[in-house]
Amino acid sequence: MTEVIEYALVVMVSALFITGSVAVYNSFSTFESNLQLKGTLASITDAAYKATAAGNASARVSVPESTIGCEDGSLTLSSGPEGFASQVPAECNFSISLPPGEHALLFSVSSGNLTLEAS
Repeated sequence: MTEVIEYALVVMVSALFITGSVAVYNSFSTFESNLQLKGTLASITDAAYKATAAGNASARVSVPESTIGCEDGSLTLSSGPEGFASQVPAECNFSISLPPGEHALLFSVSSGNLTLEAS
């Protein structure tokens, strides 16, 4: 009987350890994904600011399947349910969907209006 109880305790502790490990991994994975998107948005915003000062600017970014949009000076980067925004000092009205991978972005400003081309 003691051996059965010991075996049951070992199985329960192992199951709890596995469940805890999965929960920690999922939490870290979400955190890492959000951090990567925020860093990518910072690079995109930096290029947009440079374009407002110099007329055009480019950036090379690696993204998951995502959408870069801008409306009334609010630049957004969305991927799945996650999305982040920042302000840019220019009028804008665009939305570009990108497949996963590395992309070259070209921001241009004409008559105070920010535009984006991606390849």
